[in-house]
Amino acid sequence: MDPDDFEYLTFEGTLNAFFRDQPGVLIAHQIDSYNDAIETVIPAIIASKENNPLVIKADFRKDGNNLSQHTKEYELHWGKVSVGRPVVQENTGVTRPLTPQEARIKNITYQLNVYVDVMHRLRYRDDSGNFGEWDTEEIPRVLLCRIPLMLGSKFCILGDVGPSTRAELGECKYDPSLTP
Repeated sequence: MDPDDFEYLTFEGTLNAFFRDQPGVLIAHQIDSYNDAIETVIPAIIASKENNPLVIKADFRKDGNNLSQHTKEYELHWGKVSVGRPVVQENTGVTRPLTPQEARIKNITYQLNVYVDVMHRLRYRDDSGNFGEWDTEEIPRVLLCRIPLMLGSKFCILGDVGPSTRAELGECKYDPSLTP
């Protein structure tokens, strides 16, 4: 038997070997959960029947002291959800990729933008009480929100670079959360 095999005969040796052979195992579930939230959960919430379409009724007519019929209907239909990489916009208007190190130095949030395609429709009720045709407009990639970005997630700018590139960008090349 090889003397190095004795390492596995103790609890401490087994534990050390497990973490040595599987870097990042302690945080993998957090990164996987974050990726799932961005890719699956957020689009499912937006596409749910409770939220899509969003109907707004406005300009109610008065019938004596009571409000009765609305004269406008506005609908928002949420479409495809997409996310962008973290970027920073310079004072000159130029947009470029944002690294976690630069976000730390500038004291800004390392975040990703979430976009959604929106179709909005508007129609009016005429004096006879009937609604007219819908006026429809589609707007692609409307900024819905910004979400703090988890280091090591698939959306992180460091997620697909090697240790030497991470070191050049100011990150620890030994960080197990960034193992490609």
